[in-house]
Amino acid sequence: MNSRIILAAPLLILLSSPVWATPQTTGAAQAGAREDLPVARTVIDRHLELTGSTSVITTTTSTRTKGTLELVGMNIGGPMEVLSHKSNKRLVQVEMGAMGTVREGFDGTTAWSIQPGIGAQIQEGLEQLQTQLHANYTAALKSASDYESMKTLAKADFEGRSCWKLELIAKLPSGMDAASTKALRTTHEYYDVETGLLAGTEMTTAAAMPVVVVQSDYKKLGERLVATTVIQKAGPQRIKITTSSITYDDVEPAAFSLPAEISAKLEARNQTVPAKAK
Repeated sequence: MNSRIILAAPLLILLSSPVWATPQTTGAAQAGAREDLPVARTVIDRHLELTGSTSVITTTTSTRTKGTLELVGMNIGGPMEVLSHKSNKRLVQVEMGAMGTVREGFDGTTAWSIQPGIGAQIQEGLEQLQTQLHANYTAALKSASDYESMKTLAKADFEGRSCWKLELIAKLPSGMDAASTKALRTTHEYYDVETGLLAGTEMTTAAAMPVVVVQSDYKKLGERLVATTVIQKAGPQRIKITTSSITYDDVEPAAFSLPAEISAKLEARNQTVPAKAK
């Protein structure tokens, strides 16, 4: 495989994941909402109530999601497993048949990926920020403390569905530039006006590629209503994720230990060149 498979955050929104409190409304969160549009917090809270997400996320320590991933139109894909922990760690593993295994993770400090034809890579800069944001265990709660702003922009069509279009801008991480990270920190979410459920998301990846994620086929898996079919569109690429099961509190932090290939790369990068003998 010559190009990196993009595993955008919304693919994993159903496991989302850090702030152990019910989201609160702030002035910043409400800025920009017109009188004829619902407040963003109201739209989000309706979705959370319908899906039962708040109680599940705030009372569990981990999630294990199983399903399949398919590169649409290419007859390539296989089993997929995503592990997530409340310490904001994440591991994604996809079996891609003859192509091999794709792995991507974050151990709380290091973001990394291992892909066929590319090998082991340590993510830095915007890529690291992207993975770190996606590892947030309570991200689905949309806590106001995690966002710079949160507002309803319009009533808009999304994939043939009438939706409330929300704009969310995540807070700037310490030590990062506001301007260069704004596109990555900004997402547009579409909530179905009739059902109240999240229909999809638009975002930009660390590689400046626009991505559209479409969520459908909501079903009750355990105590939570989740979108069991997710289609990710990035350029000509289409990735279909089908979720079959979600279990909780059965993942240990050790599962997120760095693979040997990544540890070796870190060690090599951190080595210093010995000073020449005088």
